[in-house]
Amino acid sequence: MNRPKFTLLLVSLNQFLTWGILYYSFSVMIIPFQEAYGWAEAVVSGGFSSALLVTGVLSVPIGFLLDRIGPKPIIRIGTLLAPVLLALIPLVTEVWQYYTIWLLIGVSMSLILYEPALKLVSQLPLRHEKSYAFLTMVAGVSGVVFAPFGEFLVRQFGYQQVIWFYALLMLLLVAPSNFIATNTPFSAVEKKKEKPSFGWILHSDVLRFLTGIFFNTFSTASILVIGVVWLTKAGQTQQFGAIVLGLIGFMSLPARLFVTQMHKFSTGYHAFSLLVGLQLTALIIALFTQSMIAVTLFAIVFGFSLGAITPLRAVLTQQEFGHLGLGGVNGIIAFVTTMARSIGPLIGAYVLQSSDSTLPFSFMLVGSSTLSFLLMLSMLMKKADPLEPILEVEENDVM
Repeated sequence: MNRPKFTLLLVSLNQFLTWGILYYSFSVMIIPFQEAYGWAEAVVSGGFSSALLVTGVLSVPIGFLLDRIGPKPIIRIGTLLAPVLLALIPLVTEVWQYYTIWLLIGVSMSLILYEPALKLVSQLPLRHEKSYAFLTMVAGVSGVVFAPFGEFLVRQFGYQQVIWFYALLMLLLVAPSNFIATNTPFSAVEKKKEKPSFGWILHSDVLRFLTGIFFNTFSTASILVIGVVWLTKAGQTQQFGAIVLGLIGFMSLPARLFVTQMHKFSTGYHAFSLLVGLQLTALIIALFTQSMIAVTLFAIVFGFSLGAITPLRAVLTQQEFGHLGLGGVNGIIAFVTTMARSIGPLIGAYVLQSSDSTLPFSFMLVGSSTLSFLLMLSMLMKKADPLEPILEVEENDVM
């Protein structure tokens, strides 16, 4: 295996572990946290949401910093910071300590999750649509593995031991691997491109596009973070809820292949609209009935549509800006999505806690997805593609 492909494999495996430990594992920790500390559901979820909020706030400056100094120092700092902070979580005794640690974990997440990894991969002399699809596919497997696996570990050993095991795994495996990956000499060649300005964001079509992404992410993040609590309250077991999250992650894997073949039958923007429509359909299925069959069908449809969105976003951005401007633009989009990831679970936890029924939460998810779909549909009717006519950049020359 040549060095660029080895680096891609290494980065992808590191993203698998990092996303699994820092993101997907939290959903099965909510109930153990509540039982251990006696805190309200919204308080527990709020810690994780605060981390995502910090990640979102930092995504724009980190994105432009990635374009300026490259991913190497950024990823290395984040990969050392994350395990230390993670190991401190079981030691907290007060709410303010819990939130402080999660706020700092949010800083580390902004340094090592998708945006820095995509920037790193964009500099490799490889086919970018296939590289992004591979990276996000491997990372997406973490959703399949870490929700049910984490639930099993917590049941067997307790949440404290599991968190310390995850911290050790990041320190002894992820950190050295990230240092090796960032030591790769990059040789991607590209024509100079016009870098994006903040004026790009103010265009009406772009604002609608970003708003649509926000509402879509709002609903998906709520499900991924507090989906186990939602299904448990609806009468399902916590174990079945973890399996459903695993199925969502599993179904997201073949969706990555959809991105690599997308150009043969659809534009990127039309594909976005299709995926949002699929997610809305899945949520409506879950709203009308929460039987095991309906929830399983929801997980299959929802997982497929969810799986294609992240690599599709990266491919479109790469096509417009190339790797020179990838960090900044992805930072802007990541700011929008991370704000939704932090706000969605927080509001969702409050809605679940405030009612004896799961219907208000379900209607919240469907309403958010409907707004997203209507925004995309309105642009489709205008035949507007926010990533093409607005941005006057040269054609990507990277092979």
